Amino acid sequence: MIVADDVSRWQALGLVGSTNPDGRWHCLANGVAVTVDPRADVRGIVAWGFDTSVESHPDIGIAFAVAEPPPPFADDRLLGVDHVVLMTDSLDRTCGAVEQVLGAPLKRVREVGGGVRQGFHRLGDVILEVVERPGATPGPASCWGLVFTVTDLDALVAPWDEDLVSGPRDAVQPGRRIASLRQGAGLATAVAFMTPHRSVESPG
Repeated sequence: MIVADDVSRWQALGLVGSTNPDGRWHCLANGVAVTVDPRADVRGIVAWGFDTSVESHPDIGIAFAVAEPPPPFADDRLLGVDHVVLMTDSLDRTCGAVEQVLGAPLKRVREVGGGVRQGFHRLGDVILEVVERPGATPGPASCWGLVFTVTDLDALVAPWDEDLVSGPRDAVQPGRRIASLRQGAGLATAVAFMTPHRSVESPG
């Protein structure tokens, strides 16, 4: 995953990463690499990386790229990317495009209320959550943000001030908690951190 952003803002959080000679910074979360590229003219999540070449689709609005070799070391506090959120004005159109291009069928649709609907696809170990919201900008879907799964949520967010992160709270998924970075963190995309699935917390 490639995020066009200021590298120093990610480094200021204390996440473990490595920097290329060209200035790009990589954070590896259990095999999923998040690359922060300061050279882009736009800001936010601009591309996803896959093992093979995937043709981009105008209804998805995010570029696809062949993933680069992973950085040499990982942040062992990050268990991986739990899910990525796409915002759209048409759940049916965007989910159809995801299934067509990525071969990832729509697993379920959740009616949130107030005209908000969520559709869920699985891309390997990562869940793609597509959100239809009334008043969303017509046209291609846009990438709202991503959520990391972490080993110890309380320990991770403890060093951060309240203007950087919300306090851990119950997530929609039963038995899990989540904390979201606030605007004070200055990141170009929304980022949150979650406790593991129950099967990870209590194997066997």
